[in-house]
Amino acid sequence: MSLIVISREISHKELGFRMDTHLWEKKLWMIFDWFGVETHQWPTNLMILQEIICEQKPSFIIETGTYKGGSAIFLLPICNF
Repeated sequence: MSLIVISREISHKELGFRMDTHLWEKKLWMIFDWFGVETHQWPTNLMILQEIICEQKPSFIIETGTYKGGSAIFLLPICNF
């Protein structure tokens, strides 16, 4: 496990950039799973997608390139509301 050390105050934008850079460099997005199923999704993208779905309340969602289905499993309980 590695840590991001911040020795001064930084903006939210810079912190987000550092987090994304860290996730990318360590390829952590490739090992992210949901209930044990790989998603190959950027974790922040899943959170943003959740917000959009809850706000827009679409009748259906078409997902392409599902890989192993982790993101579909992530979306299932969100869509049931």
